[in-house]
Amino acid sequence: MAFGNWFKRRRNPGLTVWVVKQIDNHLLHLCGRGRIESADADAATLESGRFQGAVHMQESGQLLNARQFAALIPESRLALIDDRTARWQERLWHVAWTPQRCWLHDGTLTVQRSPLAGQTHWVSTEDVSAIRAKAEQPRQTTAFYGLEALSAPPEPVRSGQKGERSSRSPSSSPAPSSPSHRDD
Repeated sequence: MAFGNWFKRRRNPGLTVWVVKQIDNHLLHLCGRGRIESADADAATLESGRFQGAVHMQESGQLLNARQFAALIPESRLALIDDRTARWQERLWHVAWTPQRCWLHDGTLTVQRSPLAGQTHWVSTEDVSAIRAKAEQPRQTTAFYGLEALSAPPEPVRSGQKGERSSRSPSSSPAPSSPSHRDD
């Protein structure tokens, strides 16, 4: 049988990338490093944003879709200067680290300061300002009515007496029954 080197075949080592959730004016929301094990993943495809496929996150081991992220930057193209600064596309960028709970968030991200070891770092969080603004709007009052009738129903007009009221006086009409007691 000619299996060749099927058992010894080496897997594609993949391409290590920096996973970016969102890109702001001077800020990159970094999720961390990931690995792409696709044969059609090269630097040009990644930089143009045309890559479609799976990203294997190194820190957590999760397998996520590339459409969840704003950019996948090859490791050689982004230089992390320190935990707060990076160099990419011939520019310096501030870095906000994006926690795992935000990786699949579909809305925009904002940043919060987080003091760590005497230094201030930026941490990405979900932008809930639209939800907060909607919750803080003054509520319109709504009139609620009980189940009991507010007044007696009007008497029906009889077919022979158009526009005329019944000859019975209101005092002679029987009182409407209460909602808890019905006369059947």
